[in-house]
Amino acid sequence: MAISKKSFLLLILVILFLPGYAYSFLISPPFINIDYEPGKTINWGFNIGGLKEENAIVYLMLYKTGDLNQSIQILTNETLVLKSGKWVQVGGIITLPNNLGPGTHENGVVAVQVPDKEGGQGLSALIGVKYVINVIVPYPGKYLIATLDVFNVKINQPVDFIFNLISKGKEKINKISIKLEIFNHEEVKVGELNETFENLDTNQFAKITMQWDSKNNPYGLYRAVATIDYDGNKQVLTKAFRIGDLIVSIINITGTEIKKGQIGKIIITGESQSNDFIEGAYASIEIQTKDNIIQLKSPSVNFDPFTQRDFIIYLDTSNIPSGEYKGKAKLFYYDKYGEKEFVVKIKSNFFSNFGTISIALLVIIFILLIVVILNYIKFRRYKKSKQ
Repeated sequence: MAISKKSFLLLILVILFLPGYAYSFLISPPFINIDYEPGKTINWGFNIGGLKEENAIVYLMLYKTGDLNQSIQILTNETLVLKSGKWVQVGGIITLPNNLGPGTHENGVVAVQVPDKEGGQGLSALIGVKYVINVIVPYPGKYLIATLDVFNVKINQPVDFIFNLISKGKEKINKISIKLEIFNHEEVKVGELNETFENLDTNQFAKITMQWDSKNNPYGLYRAVATIDYDGNKQVLTKAFRIGDLIVSIINITGTEIKKGQIGKIIITGESQSNDFIEGAYASIEIQTKDNIIQLKSPSVNFDPFTQRDFIIYLDTSNIPSGEYKGKAKLFYYDKYGEKEFVVKIKSNFFSNFGTISIALLVIIFILLIVVILNYIKFRRYKKSKQ
């Protein structure tokens, strides 16, 4: 049964909302690779089964997918019944068209679990497996597909550059030369490696590993540029990697002496020691008071390479008694953090000693003080007038 992309997506959505139980099953072998020959007919086949549940019965429907689905024929029944401990054979043919563009054309046969014949038990989730039919059409002349893998390392560790090469052209590749250049964050070349490989036939695969000694190179981001020459054809691959870990540290904490009752501005200064751009860093503080633990967090900021940034956290001291309290600051960046301990001093002031005295009472005291002063002045004048 052939099915369009839209119809297949609709089928998935319908089955997703059906109630019931889903079973897991397997396909063996999972794929077949076919070298393209115009008009050629190829047999394909697989076994399906592997139910682990006891006494299970599963109904499956087979569908053809890919740009060559009209060229695929399923010669067995397109509706299957699987039972525990049993395997079912599925087979068919594919007739290759007379014209087909170069590259790998992925097609296949998909087996999807469907409701049983009584329409009772269905699916709570889509369960399906695909048997892949790859039709490989070589490119005209010489054609190389190359990939480069490289992984981050610690300081002074060697760096492995892994090249995966496969010839996809009709003609054999006689010689492959790789020139690998390594640049630091300032685009200064700090290393170069060269390798030569000979004779790569159509569809033949080769793996080449080149190792670079990174000693005496500081931590930071580096870039590898590989120029691949195969019989006069050129290909360039670029890959970034890091030597050493990202390092962001707290270098200073200020604003830790705050008057009682005020809102203090604590500034945590962080420094990036990396040549990477670091996004979404933030700071937090944790202060242990007499009664509880205060936890506060700053807004997020970004670090440019080798820069310092300030993280601001505001601390309301209205409900914190005067005294000294131990605190811990943390600076978070990606899945790492740096930390530093500090001490917060809540300093008492004149008005804080009044505790909960109301403003009205303070006004009364002020008025009484004025009355006393006026009476004193009046008494002095009266005393002078008697002399």
